[in-house]
Amino acid sequence: MNDKILIAGHHFSMSEATRADVEGIAEKLLKHHAHIVRVRFESEFETLRSGERAYTVKGMVELRGPDLAASATTDNLYKSIHAVVDKLERMLTEKAHMREEKRNHPHGVEIPAVLPKVPTQARTRRSP
Repeated sequence: MNDKILIAGHHFSMSEATRADVEGIAEKLLKHHAHIVRVRFESEFETLRSGERAYTVKGMVELRGPDLAASATTDNLYKSIHAVVDKLERMLTEKAHMREEKRNHPHGVEIPAVLPKVPTQARTRRSP
């Protein structure tokens, strides 16, 4: 098991096959994006008042900057997992494109205040 991947299940016991599936998906996220510190998935099972079952999956990707979080609720655990992974992949792709855009198109900083002009002094060379 990878130390960068955390998987938790609340109110139900997650099978080994489900854990292996989630771990494989998280490995793909780690391969595509090198700046990921940790990937965390939390699954929760609820029975609604109407008798329906609901699985809520929360996915968090910890990066050097602000963390990314996504969640999905469906009646099927695997649907929820794949929906969260799709959302996280889109967020990571968008973040990568923003980083490239800033690198390729730098812009100056505009300060809304008037800055005073400081006279420059001519440098003189000291004799030894």
